[in-house]
Amino acid sequence: MKKQFTELCSISERQSQLVLEGKPRVKNHVNTIHAGALFTLAQQSLIAKLKTETNVPTDTKGFCFTIFYKKPARGLLRASTECITQSRDYLTKIYDNNEIIVVEITAKKSGQESVHV
Repeated sequence: MKKQFTELCSISERQSQLVLEGKPRVKNHVNTIHAGALFTLAQQSLIAKLKTETNVPTDTKGFCFTIFYKKPARGLLRASTECITQSRDYLTKIYDNNEIIVVEITAKKSGQESVHV
């Protein structure tokens, strides 16, 4: 049986929020949250956000992701995704328990120009 490692906290037209506990199965060899787990958390937060929008696919096919690691991620993490442009670009911020941003991930549809709102 596949275990779910993210938990949906809230979802609205404006943003989605998910959490990830820093359990051993998501940690790497230096005891921080593995990069793959961080990306999966952001991806799941984006999918939750896409589900609130009409006529938008609810998967991440066709998106290009840019990841900015700001500091090592430890403990309970919260991901928040919101749409940041009229052309449907998205920004996910991952916060630690002290509400400090540890990772920022932008998702942009491939072959699309950005128009900021």
